[in-house]
Amino acid sequence: MTNDFKWNVHQDPARINQKLWHVTSGQTLRTVCTSEEDAIKMCENLNKDRWHLDRGQTRQDRWGHSSSNIKNQWTFQLQ
Repeated sequence: MTNDFKWNVHQDPARINQKLWHVTSGQTLRTVCTSEEDAIKMCENLNKDRWHLDRGQTRQDRWGHSSSNIKNQWTFQLQ
């Protein structure tokens, strides 16, 4: 587990009375959260697993299979 990811409060002058929490790694902004609890949880997850935000982006994760031959509700054919 690393402690590379940290959160801090950010107030945008264009958004009066609305606090945002920036999750950063070094000087690089990684994501923005709308509550402090979400920012803390995001930092904990990212410090445990650096690729936490990229999980769930494969065909297997999204559709439950990895075969391109299987049709599903999102697959259509142009005629």
